[in-house]
Amino acid sequence: MASVQTKRPRIFPSAAFTLLVAGFSTDAGPAPVKDINSGPGDSDPAGSVILDGSLFFAASDGVNGRELWRTDGTQTGTVLVKEFNPGPLNGYIGRGIRFGDMMLLGAGDADFGFELWKSDGTAAATVMIKDLRPGPDHSNPRDFVLVGDRVFFVADTAMFDPSVWVTDGTGLGTFQLMDLYPGAFIPIDYLPTFQAFGDLFFFVADDGVHGWQIWKSNGSQEGTEMLMGSNPGASLWPELGVPVGNILYFSIQSDLWKSDGTDGGTEMLHSVNPGTPFDWGAVALGDTLYFLGYDEVNEQALWKSDGTAGGTETVKDNYPGAKQEVFAEELYRAGTNLYFHGLHEDSGFELWKSDGTGVGTVPIDFTPGPGDTQIGWIQVLNNQLFLGRSEASTGSELWSCDGTVAGTSLIADLNPGPSSSNPYPIFGDGFRVYLAAKDGVHGEELWVFVAPTIPAMSPIHAAAFAATLLVAGVIFARRVRLH
Repeated sequence: MASVQTKRPRIFPSAAFTLLVAGFSTDAGPAPVKDINSGPGDSDPAGSVILDGSLFFAASDGVNGRELWRTDGTQTGTVLVKEFNPGPLNGYIGRGIRFGDMMLLGAGDADFGFELWKSDGTAAATVMIKDLRPGPDHSNPRDFVLVGDRVFFVADTAMFDPSVWVTDGTGLGTFQLMDLYPGAFIPIDYLPTFQAFGDLFFFVADDGVHGWQIWKSNGSQEGTEMLMGSNPGASLWPELGVPVGNILYFSIQSDLWKSDGTDGGTEMLHSVNPGTPFDWGAVALGDTLYFLGYDEVNEQALWKSDGTAGGTETVKDNYPGAKQEVFAEELYRAGTNLYFHGLHEDSGFELWKSDGTGVGTVPIDFTPGPGDTQIGWIQVLNNQLFLGRSEASTGSELWSCDGTVAGTSLIADLNPGPSSSNPYPIFGDGFRVYLAAKDGVHGEELWVFVAPTIPAMSPIHAAAFAATLLVAGVIFARRVRLH
């Protein structure tokens, strides 16, 4: 068997904004929505689906475990939708997706375990679609991906035996497509990936014969097939990237590949420094793919590809001869720029931005000279860039950034003084941003504020942004590790 490339963990925020949302008004910037777990206890809000103008999320009131809540951004409009599992055990942990005028979610109780449910936002219409693993054992539906009028997802048919399923929101229209890894544990350092591309669902699976390969499905069992064949047992260990136009990019070990969804239209583009891991973190900027890989001296670098072998290259070093390295596994797009963590001997560890050119790839040097800036996470919501940035005087708080030092400002010191509120954003619905934070008196609770004006976007960015709002159903924020 080919060796597994071990991946590092994926990377996972004085301006005030006037808030006038759903009858709630304040000029003090971010405001707590509701103290769901009264006092210093955490309600631990997470997960996000926007439906009919309301945010649906998981939270605990301190008496019951995490359950399904909804909010319109006001205290009175923040209510428990359904208590799936009465008592201290969790009934909903934030796995869901918008699907037309409803949301699909994984939720559980003592009788059925965690199974597939749907909800229109009311308790009466929150019902189980199907008990995928009959009885009290959990199937744990997760990794929801919307493709046309169906949702693909992963669920367990037995303990540690995940399979790909598809649903149209009905019990009869919910069925298993194939096992991801029949009869054995998935290697702990290899996480299969999933991607919508056109009207097909692409995923990585091992059918027990061919090893780990890329598969595609039109939502039927007969229409679920391997993208390209290989020698039996010769695992490719692929990782799906993102679509750019009519091209789906993916990696196999250190190699970048592209596909139009057919065997004949699938080919290798470039070997990104053979023998080194492929970090990926891919995003599209215009008609170009940007991703993370390693260069000829084994330093992590920003790469780009226009879909041709000759057009697949590193973004040129702005400081020839100096040590420069990307320290990230995610790229973030806001407007026409990319953002990522990077290190340079002249600027230290800082936030970087790139317009896709060598001269336009530069550090945003918040701490002049070789000193480091403590940026815990980066996130883009409502096409705005937010940072979890730590300063000695404020601790870790929520900042906004326009890509310049002068245009980077503390939104609010939610936990006043050097103590941290440790905020992280949960969701942006186009004009509001919801986040979880601690103010030093209450535990981690849900907050809301109106984001700055969204800058003009090109059609490709506007389309991607609109699609994100339409299908958003998974938690946006990811905790990060500082390198």
